[in-house]
Amino acid sequence: MSQDDDSHTPEEGADDKLIRTAKQRFRRSDTFESIARKRWLEDYKFYNADAYNMYQWPDNARNARGFGTGDERPCLTVNKSAKHCDMVINDALQNKTSIKIKPVGNEATYEAAQVLEGIVRHIEYTSDAQSHYARAFKYQVVSGYGVLRVTTDYTDEDTFDQDIKISSIPDPLSVFIDPDSQEPDGSDANFAFIFTDMPRDNFDVEYPEFKDRMVHTPLGNDEGWIAEKHVRIAEYFYKEQERDTLFVFTNPSTGAKTPIFKSDTSSWKGALRKALNEQLEDISTKRRDIIRDKIKWCKIVGDEVVDRKDWAGSTIPVVPVIGQKTVIEGELDRKGHIRAMIDSQRMLNYNASSAIEYGALQTKTPWIASAAAIEGQDAWASANLMNYSVLVWNHMDDDGNPLEEPKRPTPPMGAPLYQSGMENASNDMMMVSGQYQASLGVQGNERSGTAIQARQRQGENATYHFVENQAQAICRLG
Repeated sequence: MSQDDDSHTPEEGADDKLIRTAKQRFRRSDTFESIARKRWLEDYKFYNADAYNMYQWPDNARNARGFGTGDERPCLTVNKSAKHCDMVINDALQNKTSIKIKPVGNEATYEAAQVLEGIVRHIEYTSDAQSHYARAFKYQVVSGYGVLRVTTDYTDEDTFDQDIKISSIPDPLSVFIDPDSQEPDGSDANFAFIFTDMPRDNFDVEYPEFKDRMVHTPLGNDEGWIAEKHVRIAEYFYKEQERDTLFVFTNPSTGAKTPIFKSDTSSWKGALRKALNEQLEDISTKRRDIIRDKIKWCKIVGDEVVDRKDWAGSTIPVVPVIGQKTVIEGELDRKGHIRAMIDSQRMLNYNASSAIEYGALQTKTPWIASAAAIEGQDAWASANLMNYSVLVWNHMDDDGNPLEEPKRPTPPMGAPLYQSGMENASNDMMMVSGQYQASLGVQGNERSGTAIQARQRQGENATYHFVENQAQAICRLG
């Protein structure tokens, strides 16, 4: 039996079989991605850590420092790792990328490529594609996984014309892609799921016939149950294969020879149909049998298919933007830039917190004086609180004997161990990220422009795989 069991009982309808297969595929994807999805969320929270949410402090470390008891020891968040990520993200924002069309094969011309590129530019402009590229790239850099997609929608309410749109997925964890996909851009995926929460009022208007039948989460995805105000919907893309014949058709009016699929000629009539039949009967006509991929789409709520249509493209229009992907002993993981800096960042936080705690536990440096030396001089009582220009003391006692002047002992010193620990943590962060001071905009020993650019180039080389993977995803998008 295959992983996607297609056997079914005689009374099982087409929709029942589709839902059952979709459930099996979703469970397989969910199991395969479970660890990677958990780590994605942990990485994203770590990047967004601050003094309020304290995402960079593990629960056991916070509890050990008395968190929530009212007598907490310092738990500081000095989020330097986020800036390392921001340098990569913001550099990409300044060097915007886009889809490019090149004439290659099949009698393609430069002029045709320019026309197509103009169409693509218009699609990107109307889709605000740059903002979607930026969102997916940020997820890619931070947590190792962002998602782009292509959709179509009607141009207006009073037309049948549709526009192509480029968009990104606000929550990449709502997307599940075929775990058997091997290509980095997901072009060979056989299925994909996108889960969204639709306001119940909108759902009741759009699908009134299903209004009172939505009692289950789609495909068993119970991370968010159907709530009072929202309905969870699953978009399900899947690939079906159909046998077809590719042959070279000679246009009887122009004599032009064009490769064409037999299934695409079903609507031909008249002289064109006659010429087609004659050429198909001619054994000299160049042809070959192939298996074509057809992309199907449906919308699932609970155990109901509420909408469906064919997708015009040859691949599933869901494009992953990957940071670093590994599958080791069957365990999937996706890593962004933040992952390697987690331990160094925690070292920085621990040492910064301990340094503050060490200083806070020391008393303020008091004055040491004999009672006779400050007798009658009231300013000494508030000398540690007020900034007096002069502190007067009694230099002789009543018998004319000299009195020792008030003194302060050596003030408390910071702990060198914690200071060096913070410096080591910062250096470790630069080492594991490949971004050194010049890459972060800090003045170094370099003085010439060439030397500065060479040092900056080191940081760019260390993170260039993010840019390359984004370019690969956008190429697939095109």
